[in-house]
Amino acid sequence: MLKDDEGDTVRIIGAMQDITEIQNYIKTIEDHNDRLKDIAWTHSHVVRTPLARIMGLVELIQLYPNIDEQSQLLEHIDTSAKELDGIIRNITNKIEDVTLNPR
Repeated sequence: MLKDDEGDTVRIIGAMQDITEIQNYIKTIEDHNDRLKDIAWTHSHVVRTPLARIMGLVELIQLYPNIDEQSQLLEHIDTSAKELDGIIRNITNKIEDVTLNPR
């Protein structure tokens, strides 16, 4: 605040400042963070399901190497691996979207 010799206010500095650009920047960062949180959640939860299945099936084959259903177990491993591949591709696409389109 600037005052004259008599102490009267003659000018207020910064009283009328447009903060639209700052608000838009904050909104962009918040949106970006929400999309990254979604990717992290998918990575930590959705990926675990087929991975846990694969690990369990492999352990079963290792414990019982002469099991009659081994080809069926391998089919389940293949199915789970393909599911996991699809999930990872989805995550990769989301990451590329966040990187290329920060909104």
